[in-house]
Amino acid sequence: MTHTTHALLGAMQFGAGDLYCEAAAAWMAMHVLTRHAENCGGDDVRSAGWIEDRRLARVLDFMAANFSKPLTIAQLADEACVSKFHFSRLFRARLDQTPHRYLTELRLDAARRMLLTTDLAVTEVGAARGFASAPHFSSAFVRRFGISPSRARREHRIGRH
Repeated sequence: MTHTTHALLGAMQFGAGDLYCEAAAAWMAMHVLTRHAENCGGDDVRSAGWIEDRRLARVLDFMAANFSKPLTIAQLADEACVSKFHFSRLFRARLDQTPHRYLTELRLDAARRMLLTTDLAVTEVGAARGFASAPHFSSAFVRRFGISPSRARREHRIGRH
């Protein structure tokens, strides 16, 4: 939860897209509710939807803690204790995006923070945040932020002076 809170605050500070911030905030609310469900006393906490939300919360927590590692749908489905097919449907239905896209958003937000706060080479930043190659990192960064990683760093440094 702490990791997700810091990720959300960092994402908001660096202008992350609304979709990412909304998904992270929704996850945080779901996380709090699922962790404290026993205090609610209602039967609805045992419904299929509630169970699926708990499973999804566990997966989102796992993704937030392991986003820089190679993750597969099979691993995420195992974490949720459901089939790969059911996991993909559940994820898309609840978050309105694919697990791959969500994971890429986590990686990009963390990479942007690292890029703007360290002197590591752009290629090292991409690799440290789970991107398979420098070109993949660069093209994903440009698609998300509309600017190359090196230019984002340069403009951030100019803006600080």
